[in-house]
Amino acid sequence: MGSNNTTSAFSGESPQEARAFRFAVVTDGGLIVQEVPISDERGILSHLQRAVGGYIERVDVGHDGLDGFANKEGHGLAYNHNATRVVRALSGLPYSLVGPVVFASHTGGTVHSITDEHLALVVAEYNRVAPYGPRVSVSPADGSVTVDQ
Repeated sequence: MGSNNTTSAFSGESPQEARAFRFAVVTDGGLIVQEVPISDERGILSHLQRAVGGYIERVDVGHDGLDGFANKEGHGLAYNHNATRVVRALSGLPYSLVGPVVFASHTGGTVHSITDEHLALVVAEYNRVAPYGPRVSVSPADGSVTVDQ
């Protein structure tokens, strides 16, 4: 796995132009989608680090424009059955992941909000391979997420 814990790969507008960053998080408890306000590239990195509980490491999920991020060190974090199964299904690689795994999109190496297409891909694989947690669906019309308990 390649490390990606610098701000150089994270894009944002000027601090005056606040925007939102949307990402998906897979844990053993399920899949959630979060949208948070950011004002610059440090905001994206900060939210990724907060979501995984430390420094991030990029996880190659084998799909152009889609990235996974996990805790780089992983010390003391529980094995994440759901994220491991999702990433293995997407990438075909034998990952064993611990802690929450975040999914976001990128263009030209610049991380940004997960696209509707990438979110639908992650949700479809999650529903197919993850036995732990509720089923999730994404509306093709507007990208909204529904959780079925």
